[in-house]
Amino acid sequence: MFKFFAWLIGLPVIIICVFFAVSNQAPVTLDLWPTEYDVAIPLYWAVEGALLAGFIIGVFLTSLTGGGTRRQMRQYRRDLNTCRRELQSAVARAERAEGKAKG
Repeated sequence: MFKFFAWLIGLPVIIICVFFAVSNQAPVTLDLWPTEYDVAIPLYWAVEGALLAGFIIGVFLTSLTGGGTRRQMRQYRRDLNTCRRELQSAVARAERAEGKAKG
């Protein structure tokens, strides 16, 4: 299901980026302040490069801020698995005790 929505959102974004790149190939000059360098690149490189840089920075920051929550979820999962094992053990002991009481 996740893959379906990823394609549903990702495919139009890719198509829009391709159309943008095809229609915006005029060179622009980027002034690399505070240095004295200028770079002439196609407009779509500048725009899509900035979008990509923003995406990568966002993924990085999200992974940093979500670390505590993921750690807590792993602990909850371990606790849940421990409780399940204890419950299965208790049920097995109860069944054995019930079998001994009847037999």
